[in-house]
Amino acid sequence: MKFSRFLMATAAAVASSAAVAQSPPPAFSWNGVYGGLNIGYGFGGGAPAYGSHFFWTPFPIPTDLAEYASWVARPNLSGVIGGGQIGVNRHLAPWLVFGFEADIQGADLSTRANALSTPDPGAPGLGAHVGVIDAAARVDWFGTARARIGVAPIDPRILFYVTGGLAYGHVAQTLRYSDIFPALPGFLFGGGDAGGARVGWTVGGGVEWATPFCGLSAKVEYLYVDLGATSVTAPGFGNVGLLPGSYFTATQTTPARFHSVRIGLNYRFDWERPAVVAAGY
Repeated sequence: MKFSRFLMATAAAVASSAAVAQSPPPAFSWNGVYGGLNIGYGFGGGAPAYGSHFFWTPFPIPTDLAEYASWVARPNLSGVIGGGQIGVNRHLAPWLVFGFEADIQGADLSTRANALSTPDPGAPGLGAHVGVIDAAARVDWFGTARARIGVAPIDPRILFYVTGGLAYGHVAQTLRYSDIFPALPGFLFGGGDAGGARVGWTVGGGVEWATPFCGLSAKVEYLYVDLGATSVTAPGFGNVGLLPGSYFTATQTTPARFHSVRIGLNYRFDWERPAVVAAGY
């Protein structure tokens, strides 16, 4: 009787061990802190830049006290970007992930645009004249601080997400302007520079795949970044009608908007390492 009870207990223990061995592993989780690197390309948003100037001459005739000209340029920022990111995820449900990510990017985004001004037809007396505009802009660096909301409807390791939040960066502009009056004759020329940190917004989305290797995940991401508009003023001087002392002020306002597509690699600092099983003899 005792031997039969021993056999039954032994069989139950073996069955229990087999059930534990055959139970599925814990579900994958995106929970935790991560960091990584990325590289990509930025290209312009196609927003127009608007400019205008007023100029004055020293001789007192009404037709040339103030002349107005305007133009539209279409700069398109483009270039390579690259940097790093850090973030945190919270797996709220089997298919829903919420997180926050911040990144900083070095950028080589630049553009140059030329345009011709359109003189004010209501100011006769100065004759035909042509204004030539040479404008340049660049973004040296930018960063974002964004919320992320993702879903994993196909595979828990494949996360589709949307993201949006704050953007910031450094924008610099230059403006060179010249105006030639063949009939008088006369000319005006000048230039100016402006730059500084700007704050705006960003929105985008992407897909991230958690690889089975050492807590690494790979992503492809799109962002639209709007750093607002920057104005540059170009004072200048010359002479119109052979009289020196004519001067003008030209101003152009250029939006810093661009798209970016980048690939990245993240490392999850608290990824779940597989347990080490020691064989017993």
